[in-house]
Amino acid sequence: MEYRKIVVSMVLLHIIILMGIFGYMLIEGLDFFDSLWLTIVSVLTIGYGDISPETIGGKLLTLFLIPSAIGLTTYMLAQLAGAIIGGKLSSEVRKKRMSLKIQDLHQHIILCGYGRVGQQVFQQLRNDKQPLVIIEMDEEVIDHIPEDTLYIKGNATEDRVLLQSGIDRAKGVIVTLPDDADNVFITLTVKGMNSDIYTVVRAERDFSEEKL
Repeated sequence: MEYRKIVVSMVLLHIIILMGIFGYMLIEGLDFFDSLWLTIVSVLTIGYGDISPETIGGKLLTLFLIPSAIGLTTYMLAQLAGAIIGGKLSSEVRKKRMSLKIQDLHQHIILCGYGRVGQQVFQQLRNDKQPLVIIEMDEEVIDHIPEDTLYIKGNATEDRVLLQSGIDRAKGVIVTLPDDADNVFITLTVKGMNSDIYTVVRAERDFSEEKL
């Protein structure tokens, strides 16, 4: 809603500027450039004084332009600030809610990586109604995670991130990162943190399978 108000304010501000330009051309008899200049300095309340309205009509137009432009600009900036602050707050609130929900999970699945393979695994787990948490560090990839899905933005190779995902309460970990070295490292770390957990790991090379 805030973005719509910002767009409407910008459109109205442009309309006011156009009204000023054509108004000065008709009332003051100025050419297009001088009318544009007078409109801009009036809207910005700069007032260089090199060009000023001479007629009563021009002065009345200026009295309309200045408060209208200032009011619209102030309103637009307020809406923009509200959208930015509101977006950050809603994002923080969502993260906090997800964190609390993850803390309540038990016997869930942790999916490390939401790339091509990870998305296929996720869809199967979702169809099976398995409780799960996704760990992904790429912001662009995170944007494609469904809103009702629990996830943690972070590197699955870090102990802190694994603990946040509830590794000590999870029943399984599925590692789908494209790098075999990372997958081996995560698997060994997971086993060290929860020896009873089962793991399913993506491996691109045969020697990686031997290590797993």
